[in-house]
Amino acid sequence: MNGNELQDLADSPTVTDSKGVPKHETITDAIRRAILEAPISRYELSRRVGVTQATLSGFVNGKHGIGSELLDRVAAELGMRIVVGKPKRRKQP
Repeated sequence: MNGNELQDLADSPTVTDSKGVPKHETITDAIRRAILEAPISRYELSRRVGVTQATLSGFVNGKHGIGSELLDRVAAELGMRIVVGKPKRRKQP
C-alpha cells in the first residue's frame, strides 16, 4: 500500500475478475494486498495479532475469511487507516 491508506476504494479498480474485467477492490482485498506487501513476515504479523500463521495464510490465499475484529487488528498492526466516504459520481456521457 502506498502511504498505508485505503482511500477511494470505489475509484481504484486494481483487481480483475476471471475474465480480466476490472472490478473495484474491496477492503478485504486491500488488507490481503497490504499483508503481502508488509515489511514483516506473515509469521511475525500473526504473532502480533494473536492468530496462527495458518489462519493468516488461509486468509491471504483466499481459502477463508476472518472476522471483523481480526481484520481491525491486522489493519492497525500494518498502520492502515480506512477513510470512509461516498464514491464520486461518474459523469454521464
